[in-house]
Amino acid sequence: MNPRIGVIDDEPRMAEIVGMVLRRDGFEVETLTNSSEALARNEQDPFDLVLTDLRMPAPDGLAVLRAVRTRSSDTPVILFTAHATVANAIEALHE
Repeated sequence: MNPRIGVIDDEPRMAEIVGMVLRRDGFEVETLTNSSEALARNEQDPFDLVLTDLRMPAPDGLAVLRAVRTRSSDTPVILFTAHATVANAIEALHE
């Protein structure tokens, strides 16, 4: 059974591109453009891995990271962004 990956990005095209690449490599992928909806889906059926954009309408990527980790501290979360700052990177590392 392949890992189930949740890809969260408020830009639908970006979410689909990331999902397409992962599906091509054999992963089961669910792409979501609404982070609140993504967290609800994770509560119903937890992802094995979460890839999330950092800058999104609330909840943002750091809030997604915290919520996923609260449910399961073992679930890896990867944050990505086109608008990185040193402060964002430090905050994400602390989480």
